[in-house]
Amino acid sequence: MEKYVDFAYIYDKLTYDVRYDETASFIEEIFEKFSDEKPSLVCDLACGTGTMCLKLNEKGYDMIGIDFSENMLDVALNKSEGKNILYLNQDICDFELYGTVDAFLCLLDSINHITDEKQLKKMFSLVHNYLNPEGLFIFDINTKYKFENVLSDNIFTYDSDEIYYVWENEYRKDEKLCDFYLTFFVGENDVYKRIDEYHVERCYEEDELEKMIKNSGFQVVAKYGEGTFEKPQKTSERIFYILKKID
Repeated sequence: MEKYVDFAYIYDKLTYDVRYDETASFIEEIFEKFSDEKPSLVCDLACGTGTMCLKLNEKGYDMIGIDFSENMLDVALNKSEGKNILYLNQDICDFELYGTVDAFLCLLDSINHITDEKQLKKMFSLVHNYLNPEGLFIFDINTKYKFENVLSDNIFTYDSDEIYYVWENEYRKDEKLCDFYLTFFVGENDVYKRIDEYHVERCYEEDELEKMIKNSGFQVVAKYGEGTFEKPQKTSERIFYILKKID
């Protein structure tokens, strides 16, 4: 099943609860805290429909957004007309830039969508290659706690005037993989169109992830829980990693 095709055009309606403004301010505070100079050029990996690129561009950053979905980028381009944002239709595990950047981002648990460890190592290597010395790589992950206690084998539903969806999870604990089965019914002129999506996320435990990070030439300079400047707790559902290129 091809991903993010029709789904791309309803994605923004489904992420109404994502606090993009707060996250953009959080990222800017991270830059101020850990960068010797304010980054000028920032690359957002798995940028989706470009909302974070827009928010940071409004704060004065030149942005590059990379995503494998042409449809998601189609939405991003329409939203970003007239802005200094470059969008590239590439796989984040096999991308190529024209030069280096000052910082990389990879948000909304996009790391968890990389289920092959070799591919994740390749992505870290590419980020290291295209990152300026002392540059930062900021990403977040869904935690082991979230996979085992929140996502697990649960079913979620959402109902609005335009969209109804059912999100069913199946967590394969031995493989550390979680299958997401999503069915959407989108209303158009009194007719509902059905959209099916299937995604898989991998649970990366902190020790295995940090071993990959170290072997890729990065140092973990900080870890924060839930998009705050607080240390992650046992019940944190999301961890933000702040890495610095050290060689």
